[in-house]
Amino acid sequence: MAVQSVKDGLENMGVVFRKDKESSLWNLSLRSLKDTPGGNCEIIAREFAGGGHFNAAGCSLSYRELKTWLEKDYFR
Repeated sequence: MAVQSVKDGLENMGVVFRKDKESSLWNLSLRSLKDTPGGNCEIIAREFAGGGHFNAAGCSLSYRELKTWLEKDYFR
């Protein structure tokens, strides 16, 4: 994910999200390239009670939280 983002001239981060049918939560998986500036996945995941590491993190969000996440500009 992050490799393609960098190739496309975007930030050093890729995100995949999917809806969990049983809980109705959205699961986010964030990844960034090792030894490349930017892309601290852990900081973003922690904002939504998730966790992980600098280059790989995740969290689960309600629809309202997902909407907030999509509207927030993390990359400025």
